[in-house]
Amino acid sequence: MKDRRLNEQDIIEGFRHLPPIHDRRDAEEIYRKVMAGMEQEKAKKKRRVFLPSFAAAAALFFATVLGLYLAGGGHLHMPGKDAGKLEIYSESQDAPAQEESERGLLSREGADTANIQKGENVPKKSLLFSDDLGDGGQFVTLAIPDPQFQNMIPVTFLVKGGEGENWLQQYTEMMNEVHEEDLGLGEYYPYRGKLSFEEGDGGIRLMLSGEEAAQISSGTIGEEMLKKSFEVLRYLNLRKVTFYTDGKKGIFLPHTGWIEGYDIPQTPRYGYFLYKTENFTYLTPGPNAYSTVKEALKEMKKRIETHLLAPSIPEPYTVSAEDRGGGRLEVRFREAVTLPNDEAAMRMIEAILLTAKDFGYKEVLFQNVKNDAVGDYRLQEPLAVPLAPNIVAEMR
Repeated sequence: MKDRRLNEQDIIEGFRHLPPIHDRRDAEEIYRKVMAGMEQEKAKKKRRVFLPSFAAAAALFFATVLGLYLAGGGHLHMPGKDAGKLEIYSESQDAPAQEESERGLLSREGADTANIQKGENVPKKSLLFSDDLGDGGQFVTLAIPDPQFQNMIPVTFLVKGGEGENWLQQYTEMMNEVHEEDLGLGEYYPYRGKLSFEEGDGGIRLMLSGEEAAQISSGTIGEEMLKKSFEVLRYLNLRKVTFYTDGKKGIFLPHTGWIEGYDIPQTPRYGYFLYKTENFTYLTPGPNAYSTVKEALKEMKKRIETHLLAPSIPEPYTVSAEDRGGGRLEVRFREAVTLPNDEAAMRMIEAILLTAKDFGYKEVLFQNVKNDAVGDYRLQEPLAVPLAPNIVAEMR
């Protein structure tokens, strides 16, 4: 029988005849993958080592869950204290249909309001508007950091069947239920301490022990994240967080010193950018506040490498902005354009709407756009600013 063992030269020659392979990922995507892998390695080091028998049982459990997931048509339920209570919108899932809107939204039966996921061809609305809630509908928005704790990303959960519960109960429950890793974000909730309504000032109080206060505010990053986590409360018209440490009003923050509370900015003047994870694209405020909306829109064409934020206004578009009074912002494209019905155009429109909201505007009128609509957005009439960004899940 002929000897078929290969020597080193044969192997090298074989490799030369293989077809060429090109890595089409850009540098940013490769960087994100590397950082995500590092975060996973860190998480693995923190996990306990389980006995083999328990690992086998866990494998059987997850196989069962996966089977149910596939049999159920792809609806993913985030595990929490009560299994199945929190449901992440998937590509195949339709959110409830909207009613006809007078503020620029196209009615579409079975309209998807889920967050855009990677690989989808049809653009879907990711912002929450009053029409999406219907009668008695409610929502909770949490600010969750990315895995590197550089950005606080606002994510919104629709609340179904929450009659009889006040907003704070739902907010507290959501903090306990959310699994940040399922959203591609960093672990942050729940807050240490106890939340309650603060009588008379349109805000809430956070009651902490001395040890909890020291942990929650440790370092400048922790302090900044704490403040930004409360900024999303402006979507519910809350204006202040009052801190209590061991029953005494106030908290000591390393960078600021002793403060009694934090006034939630109602018009923080942020520009909105894109933060991309493996499965989601989020609209998120950048790290800087701007003097004018014109300046914000100009900066939204740029990438912020330090925070892994992509521009929300892509090339070749250039826009200007004018205050038209009565809470209306006019956004004009420099040249007449026909916007494609794709994700990039949808995210651009939504980023501009969110930026206008953060500057105190009530509606936006786009000018110099030839087409009637992109996705659900009518572009030939004023568009109302949204209630909140990034609908990601429904709580039942």
